[in-house]
Amino acid sequence: MLHTTAEESSHDEDEHHHDHHDHHDACDDDFDDDGLLIGLFVLGLTSPFWGPPALLHDDYSRQSDFLDFPFKDDRCGCMVKKAYGDVGAKPWHLRLRGEYADDFDQLTRTGGHVLLDTTSRFGFDGEWNYRQEDLAGGGRDHLQTGDFNILFRFAQSECIQMRTGLGVNWLSDDVGGEYGFNFTYGGDWMPAKPWILSAEIDWGTLGEVGLIHFRTTVGVVIQHAELYAGYDYFDVGGAQISGWVAGLRLWF
Repeated sequence: MLHTTAEESSHDEDEHHHDHHDHHDACDDDFDDDGLLIGLFVLGLTSPFWGPPALLHDDYSRQSDFLDFPFKDDRCGCMVKKAYGDVGAKPWHLRLRGEYADDFDQLTRTGGHVLLDTTSRFGFDGEWNYRQEDLAGGGRDHLQTGDFNILFRFAQSECIQMRTGLGVNWLSDDVGGEYGFNFTYGGDWMPAKPWILSAEIDWGTLGEVGLIHFRTTVGVVIQHAELYAGYDYFDVGGAQISGWVAGLRLWF
């Protein structure tokens, strides 16, 4: 009887250990699955930052200078590998932009933009916009918006440059002004002379509301001057201000 009881007890203990082992394996599997999902999520979330450098084989060891303007002397893009004595290459790059946008309804916009980039990969940009709306009663409403950002060029090649940065948004109208945080991400692609494709997205705040700004343009460059057209989308606090845009950009 005691022998039988001992055998039953031993059998129960084996089943308990077996169940505990199965439960432990299941927890490990769940943890591995959760870890994999988190890893894939982080990988996808950060891919806009590590993806372009990987595709361009940019390991941050390559030093490059800027041409006076894109496709100078029939070269590709606007950057060249740093070489002392290279005529026309310099350690800085300046762009000035003026444009007009219209939603073909009641909203119009005129604006300007400046970008300064350097061989060190650090630079800054700033934007100013004057927005005007025709009111139903015959009057006009207007406001000014813009941003200022410190930039880092995180991916580069002769024909592609990608930048990201942080800064501030601002708004001014007859009532007063608002300020907020801004994150910017964008770049330029110069696939073949004389074409330039540019895109940029800003995300942040303005006062107590959110702000999203996206634009994309296609341009044709002739020496220092680029004529471009595209689309500009601006959303602040759910109020959408968007329209087609055309302008002139100067490269130095």
